Amino acid sequence: MIERVEAGAIPLSIAVKIATTGSNEVQRALTTAYNNGEVRGAKLRSVQRLIVRRKAARRTGSTHAPDLTGREWIQEYELQTVKQRELLKRASVVHERLAILTSAIKRLLADRHFVEILRGEGLDSIPEQLGARLR
Repeated sequence: MIERVEAGAIPLSIAVKIATTGSNEVQRALTTAYNNGEVRGAKLRSVQRLIVRRKAARRTGSTHAPDLTGREWIQEYELQTVKQRELLKRASVVHERLAILTSAIKRLLADRHFVEILRGEGLDSIPEQLGARLR
């Protein structure tokens, strides 16, 4: 790695980050991935955080995950990235549906006749959180 830094192929800061990640195998895999353009910038920092979290969890005994090779760390990062994207998509769908429902309830509560029907049925109050959302 020193030769690559001296040749200008890898910035010194990146080399230091890779060198502090752990085992030689992980370092080799991260170096290869960096050279191939698979792990750059924020991706490299994310993989490092994943490695640190995983090591910390193993030290505290909260996980029984096996040691991963360097390539497996990168695959784990990719898997976590996919999961995060799926979670964001689902959150977006839920947010859109909530906006539609909020709009529909506002329209219904603006209708005087509908509100009178609700009162006639003894349904003249709404949960506090729903009321706050409708304001």
